[in-house]
Amino acid sequence: MALLSHAAPSYCDILIIINPNNPTTELTKEAVKNIFLGRLTRFPDSDLRVSPIEIKQDNPQKHRFYKIIANKSVNKINRYWARYLFTGKMSPPKKLLSNQEIIDEIMNNPSGVSYIDSKDVTSSVKVVLTLQEE
Repeated sequence: MALLSHAAPSYCDILIIINPNNPTTELTKEAVKNIFLGRLTRFPDSDLRVSPIEIKQDNPQKHRFYKIIANKSVNKINRYWARYLFTGKMSPPKKLLSNQEIIDEIMNNPSGVSYIDSKDVTSSVKVVLTLQEE
């Protein structure tokens, strides 16, 4: 008798990263959601402005991130930002081409905050939250 196995896709955790010199030691999932939806403009308990950064491409990392933090698709997030761009009230996260570009930007930007797959993290950034699919 043959057994069929249906292996679930293997995903890395998504890590929220900041500059190592940023005094923030951790962020909550709710704070991350508010940062990436433009509702939180400063790091909690700090006067340091947040500068959210994300990957430009439409990829699985981005889809998983927004599903986990906001329970929304990337298409819904794009529509959300289109509405706010039209009003001029908020700006969406800065978009870069790769996780390495994100890490480089975070290293040079004390107010930068981003998300990357755990497989891509380096010791040059500080991890302040680990997101896992529920």
